Amino acid sequence: MLKIAGNVITIDDRLMSKRHNSLIVKKKGDYVLALKGNNKLLFNTVKEWFEVAQKADYLGREYNPA
Repeated sequence: MLKIAGNVITIDDRLMSKRHNSLIVKKKGDYVLALKGNNKLLFNTVKEWFEVAQKADYLGREYNPA
């Protein structure tokens, strides 16, 4: 069994899912997702979010996956 609490888990796009991410959060861990350009819609959506957030100096930009 992996010790998740208090650790940062890295996940590539092959294992990225709400189920995995929710489990990590439930077990009190953090995660970093690798995002590649092969999923163009997701990549461009995230890229645009960061571009807008950077212009606003990240003020009022919050992400809640719920």
